[in-house]
Amino acid sequence: MGSSADAPTEGRAVPDPGAAAHALAVGRIASAPGLPVLRAGAVLDRLRRLVPYEAGAVVLLVPQTRLLVTVAERDGAGRLRTAATGRAALRDSDRIAACGPAAAVHVCHHGDGPGHLPGWRHHLGRSGLPHAVLVGLFTSGRRYLGFVVLLGGAAPSPPPAVRALLRGLAPSMADAVDPLRAPAAAAELLAGCTAGVALCRSGRALPLPGLPGHSSLRTGSPVLVLAAVIAARTAHLDFLQPSTVGQRSAYTRVTVLSCGPCPPYDVVAVVLLSPAGELYGLTRRELQIAGLVVEGCTNQRIASTLHIAERTVAAHIEHVLPKLGAASRTQIAVRVLARGLYLPNPARLGPPGTDT
Repeated sequence: MGSSADAPTEGRAVPDPGAAAHALAVGRIASAPGLPVLRAGAVLDRLRRLVPYEAGAVVLLVPQTRLLVTVAERDGAGRLRTAATGRAALRDSDRIAACGPAAAVHVCHHGDGPGHLPGWRHHLGRSGLPHAVLVGLFTSGRRYLGFVVLLGGAAPSPPPAVRALLRGLAPSMADAVDPLRAPAAAAELLAGCTAGVALCRSGRALPLPGLPGHSSLRTGSPVLVLAAVIAARTAHLDFLQPSTVGQRSAYTRVTVLSCGPCPPYDVVAVVLLSPAGELYGLTRRELQIAGLVVEGCTNQRIASTLHIAERTVAAHIEHVLPKLGAASRTQIAVRVLARGLYLPNPARLGPPGTDT
């Protein structure tokens, strides 16, 4: 018998009597604190009550590298790691992604036939296991993360009602194992946020759930290059990104929040955009000079950087002091950072890991 994907009509099958309990349990796992890899293991433990299996694994697709990574496994899944993360599994993963959430559950059987997921059908033929159940992990926003695979077991392959329940549980399972959940939660802390991405160590930008992207947040953009430098040096910093609207200068506030580990993704920071807010009457030149004060530059260094006279720098600083209600250069730096008025000089910062 070949493998097959559930038809959408199976969603009308009579649900398992314990469906509500399963849904509640998986929902609790999804909302639990801790690393996604721990929640992934809890998902596998819960699924054993629904689909007894010999070996199970949660496998995520890493978008930066298009590699499949096993983040949790149970029982004999270690011997299947190559099957779950090899090239055939990647092709089958692409097939699951293409089917979409409406057909998130796939059952492969040991036997002849091309199979909807030929890689897994072939593996079953070699291993002698009777069947494999694969559940595509699609978030509530239809973002594909990877799959859960449950192999063999004494029971026959799941009936339509159980497959329908698995399909209903898939979004909660995806939320439980989503590596971007913590970065997305950090983004929710910023009021007025208009766009954002997760920044990877490789420099790649990943979309953040629930937030639109922006042209200035594309992989390799000057904003993200600068954000990578900042993320390597501090946990949180706001800075201004200048632009031109008509004949006047305009600004967007960029917020960089460093992230803890979220394996298997190599995310190092969340980068968010929001309106610049109050600029306290500071001109572009005054913002530039205040930014260099934040960076510890003397008047001489500021003059050299901006190609202006030292006395001009001193005059600008005299104008900045009352606008910020500051009495010294130190207070200028403190208030610029606290109010999100830092306008960095990219030429002075250099690449991540270097000192200026």
